[in-house]
Amino acid sequence: MEIRIIDPTPEDLALLAPFLARHRDRITVEDSGPVRWTVETARAYYHQLPPRAKDVLRLLAHPELDGVRNADELRTELSAPNLRGFTGSFRPVLAEGERAGRWPAGLPVPVESIRRGGAVITFQITNLVDHPDLLDVFKAAVNEGPNTES
Repeated sequence: MEIRIIDPTPEDLALLAPFLARHRDRITVEDSGPVRWTVETARAYYHQLPPRAKDVLRLLAHPELDGVRNADELRTELSAPNLRGFTGSFRPVLAEGERAGRWPAGLPVPVESIRRGGAVITFQITNLVDHPDLLDVFKAAVNEGPNTES
């Protein structure tokens, strides 16, 4: 006999603790939920980015903002005539970190560009509808705690 518990809450596990202790050799506990960014993985990712990409992420994750910045605003704040070289490393750094085991596979790219007519008009912390906690995680990772310098 095999007993499987999928996606238990901490409360469920507390209630099942005596049973789990008695039947430990027959129980498999699995978490099939989506892979999520944590403050620790977000901070590790941030520190792997090249300096210009860090600048963009830091501006998007500003504590008082909503994670969305107009491309023109970013160019002005970064004193850059264009954003070439500022945003191209988000996906490759994520993939490299997955291959190196620095964070789990399947994390969403944290920054996406919104295009209109072929031109990038806005950058944002990735789709906040599908990943509602992502902005808060990156705000904490980039703006708080140890190792937040660029």
